[in-house]
Amino acid sequence: QFTAEYKRGDAMALGAISSPGLDHISRCDYWTLTRDNGTSTVDITLAWNESINNCVTPMPYVNNLGTLTIAHNNNAGGTWDAIGTAGVTTGNATSGTVIWNGTQSASFGAFAIGSTNFQNPLPFTINYFRGVKLNREHQINWYLSCYSTPSVTMSLERSSDQRTYTPLHTIFATAQDCQQPFGFRDIDPAPGINHYRLKITDADGRVSYSPVVSLINADKGLDIQPITPNPVTGSRFNVRISSAKALVLELHITDIQGRVVHRQRLSLVAGFNENTVDISRLPAGTYQVYGLANGERTKVLRFVK
Repeated sequence: QFTAEYKRGDAMALGAISSPGLDHISRCDYWTLTRDNGTSTVDITLAWNESINNCVTPMPYVNNLGTLTIAHNNNAGGTWDAIGTAGVTTGNATSGTVIWNGTQSASFGAFAIGSTNFQNPLPFTINYFRGVKLNREHQINWYLSCYSTPSVTMSLERSSDQRTYTPLHTIFATAQDCQQPFGFRDIDPAPGINHYRLKITDADGRVSYSPVVSLINADKGLDIQPITPNPVTGSRFNVRISSAKALVLELHITDIQGRVVHRQRLSLVAGFNENTVDISRLPAGTYQVYGLANGERTKVLRFVK
């Protein structure tokens, strides 16, 4: 017997790809499967529908059934560590299923639709989008994978309130250009917290956005960003914290009664930081997380495991 659950969220947030032969996975959704009892192997079938699964742009979600597969995340190691046989599918590019026959796993975990080559956009991928402070200037770096468009226009935008964004820098790149990283230095950031995002427009005019990176233009200050996905799936999550200066922060996780159940020391750089938090020893429930450093405290976030 098993318990299955569909999750609307970025599968890459669970961990990096480590399986040979797996090129990329869906950034829109995934499934979790928990074995309640028994030891038998099972067949796993995941479905897609163009109007439902594609969460970023209206470009085709699937365009080559022969390279479509199912990827597995072991939850303990936090990587996408195995794949089924490619091309075991039904349907067409608009809707269909992909099948992993005879799957055997002690704990099961998370499963997502993947592709063994650059085809099947699943969809557009932002490999990373980062920021660091350089004295009073802000350096933003990013790297894309342009699977499904011959060219893109990338516009770096900035906001002080996360509502109104202003373009700072625009780059046109071919699909071949996308194989290299990009960067821009903001030499005149606004006072306080600066929020940066990347607006990406493909060759057909379709638009998508990166996650937001926040940098603090001040002598001190801390900002912690919401945890995604939430509820947390698996044994760990990434916490994203912006710091005005390099320091050591103590991260606290408390239960719903306010009791500290986890402490972790994080070395932060001046800029944007992303660190992994291991919560494998915490039982299922609702928790709060915040950081303390040099007398400063971040805002308190709530998450569910």
